[in-house]
Amino acid sequence: ANLDAMLFREAVKDVFFGMILARDEYRLVSGGTPMHRDALMYYIDAWTRSITPFAPHFSEHVWSRMLKRGSTVTSSGYPEARAIDNALLL
Repeated sequence: ANLDAMLFREAVKDVFFGMILARDEYRLVSGGTPMHRDALMYYIDAWTRSITPFAPHFSEHVWSRMLKRGSTVTSSGYPEARAIDNALLL
C-alpha cells in the first residue's frame, strides 16, 4: 500500500523491518526451534523480491548466489501473500 502511494520511506520500513519482525515473531512462537528449511527459503525469497525496488544490486546477489535462481529477481515479480492456514495458528 505504501509503495502504491509512493511513500517510499514507509515502504522500505515496512519491507525491511516488517519482514525482520515477522521472522522474529516466528522464532518466538516456535520456542527456539530452528526455522524449517522450507519456511526459511520462502522467507528469503519473499524478502528478496520485496526489497528489490529499493536495493536491486543486493537483491540480485541474494537471488543468484544464495537462492541460486536462474532468472533475474526483477523478472520474478512481487511476492503474493499466501492464504492463512488457521489450523497452524495457536
